[in-house]
Amino acid sequence: MEAEHVRDVETGPSINLLDTDGESLVWAEEDFVTLSLIQVLPRPGSTHPLRLYSHCLRQAPLTAVCVGSGRLGSSDPRPQDFGLQPVVVAANKYAVVVWRVRELHAAMSRGEPLPEGMPALTGMGPVDALALSSSHGASNVNMLAICAGTCVHVVELLTLKHVYRLEGHAAPVTCAAFCEPHAPHWLVTAGEDRCVIVWDLKEGSLVYQSPILTASALTSIAVDPSYLRVAVGAADGVLRFFDLAAAPACRCLQVLDLAKQLQRAVDQSAAANAAAAAATASGPKVVRAQPAWKQQFQEQDDLLQEAGTNSESQEDTAPFFSAAVLRLYYSPLRTALPDGDTGLLAEAPRLLAGSMRALAVLDSSSYAMLQSHFFRSGGLPSPHV
Repeated sequence: MEAEHVRDVETGPSINLLDTDGESLVWAEEDFVTLSLIQVLPRPGSTHPLRLYSHCLRQAPLTAVCVGSGRLGSSDPRPQDFGLQPVVVAANKYAVVVWRVRELHAAMSRGEPLPEGMPALTGMGPVDALALSSSHGASNVNMLAICAGTCVHVVELLTLKHVYRLEGHAAPVTCAAFCEPHAPHWLVTAGEDRCVIVWDLKEGSLVYQSPILTASALTSIAVDPSYLRVAVGAADGVLRFFDLAAAPACRCLQVLDLAKQLQRAVDQSAAANAAAAAATASGPKVVRAQPAWKQQFQEQDDLLQEAGTNSESQEDTAPFFSAAVLRLYYSPLRTALPDGDTGLLAEAPRLLAGSMRALAVLDSSSYAMLQSHFFRSGGLPSPHV
């Protein structure tokens, strides 16, 4: 996002659910019932967030939100096609509701009450995650995946028809993503059973099911826009990258311990701050006869001790942030080549990995951490690059 597009938005004291597609931002605040929407990119009119409402969502707190593009129709036998447009989806344990963003802004500009959302599905139980596809094969049919318990319900947006009930997970499903733009009819799901499953919604079949991958629940999925590869995050802070190009012979390409890399960035930042403080302090300069590789660790230990951080306090403050990967997001492809041909000159997309206390930016080709930004609420250091 360009710097001129950044702006402050007044919200409540706490945001519990958040999602964006790069153009719109939707969130649920502390009461878990009010849903707010704002256009991220500049547009005419007010920049105040829209407060969305649905009678179906009044009885219980919201548990999942999603924003994207879709051809949202209705449940009529011959629904009207309103074209591809931004839509917002919200869910609790009683219902899943969908809004057309254009209708919301049109009503706001006319000074009319905002329209209620349309129920897409009811009676499915608590919803832990939502996923929206922009297209579904040559027919350009949008699908909405609803993760409720151990099942995944798939709804066709144009007709609001409940087309699939996917059963295969042994524990609640916590995340899902469509393999767009490579195979938009493939849906990847993962959850507390620590397994990854790939479904083919065109054939109505199972493509791949992984063994148990880790001792921690899987929490987030993102699809690489440059290659048929998915990144899967877990509650222990570990990322796994899977190659789906040769499915059903899928393989794990890389395992990356993001929690350790972030902790290393915290330690380096603390050592740098201590070094800056020591440089301004008076005292004799220490010259050591140790090898350079050994001096580096010795100097870091000395600087941390001078800053008042002994070994016991380091153990107490080791978990600077929650290790769980809450959200994964690949940046869009950027290329100057025509007709969407990425070729060899396209810039590799970045992978953004978010946790409770930090945001990491990774290079999708080398898996190296390019930047780490630490949130200051817990007394954390400044952003480290």
